[in-house]
Amino acid sequence: MIGKTLPDGSIVEYTYDRQGNLLSVNDGHRPLTFAYDQ
Repeated sequence: MIGKTLPDGSIVEYTYDRQGNLLSVNDGHRPLTFAYDQ
């Protein structure tokens, strides 16, 4: 997991799979998940 702190102090977390594909983004309000066709 990789995180980024925004100027307002909130944290956005990014999760990637082993191939480097973005799996999820969580800003604490609206978590998003992504799926990829194989």
